[in-house]
Amino acid sequence: MGYLVIERSDGGVTIRNPIPDDADVQAEVDSWEAKPKNVARGLTATSFQWHEDDPTPGDRGFRDAWKRGVAGVDVDMPKARVIHMDRIRVARDKQLNELDKQTLKAVGQGDAAEQARIEAEKQRLRDLPQTFDLTNASTPEALAALWPTDLPR
Repeated sequence: MGYLVIERSDGGVTIRNPIPDDADVQAEVDSWEAKPKNVARGLTATSFQWHEDDPTPGDRGFRDAWKRGVAGVDVDMPKARVIHMDRIRVARDKQLNELDKQTLKAVGQGDAAEQARIEAEKQRLRDLPQTFDLTNASTPEALAALWPTDLPR
């Protein structure tokens, strides 16, 4: 059994596994390209590699950032940083929604000091994508570990 790493026309990879060792690799690529568009997304194979052992990174959390590497599949770290920041934004947006509710309550109570505190917190959260640095993470595991301490996962 082996693994076929197909580099797609969008730069990502698709892993076909397990595939018998005696399989016709070109037939496997053709079969992948012939799948309905909702599966293969209308993409074509630009190249492919055969691997005896599982070529995927241990961390599958950044699958959408996978790219074909020399010895298998690597993680495109700039793409992974964008994916991770999008996850942070989702958590941040939940916090902003909660703060919106608190703002309405403070307005209803006429509490200007509480309104100002909440607005300052909301601004800090809005600024988070520009102020939270993900560039120091050089591995997917290090990147996944980076998370704003005051933001729930």
